[in-house]
Amino acid sequence: MDEPFGEDADDLDRWLYVQCAGSRAGYRDMESFHRLGHRF
Repeated sequence: MDEPFGEDADDLDRWLYVQCAGSRAGYRDMESFHRLGHRF
């Protein structure tokens, strides 16, 4: 079976680095919402 990304998956020159741009405030809101027991 073929590898999921092909033979050159380990070639670092083929990958683009993207810095994480997370949102701590958004994550806190999600945790707070979850703690309240809301269901979708």
